[in-house]
Amino acid sequence: MRSVAIVMALFLFVPLMADTNTVVAVQSAATNTPPAKVAKSAKAPAKARRQCEAKTLSGNRCKRNAAQGSRYCRQHDAIMRKREAKKNEKVE
Repeated sequence: MRSVAIVMALFLFVPLMADTNTVVAVQSAATNTPPAKVAKSAKAPAKARRQCEAKTLSGNRCKRNAAQGSRYCRQHDAIMRKREAKKNEKVE
């Protein structure tokens, strides 16, 4: 009966002094059950990134993420702006 009281005291006081992983290890050792999965801290959801819409010289689509507010990555955004500027000069 005394050992039961000691185990119960561990369950009550160990969580106050230890981190979650230690508590899970103590509980699983005392009860002979596999440890439960500890939930990881919830991270803020990542902002959805768009893939660059430009084609490379080999004809494949660029694998980089598009710059914020643009359809193209940083490198292709500069190239596409120059092409658009030349196109507008020819029209006028």
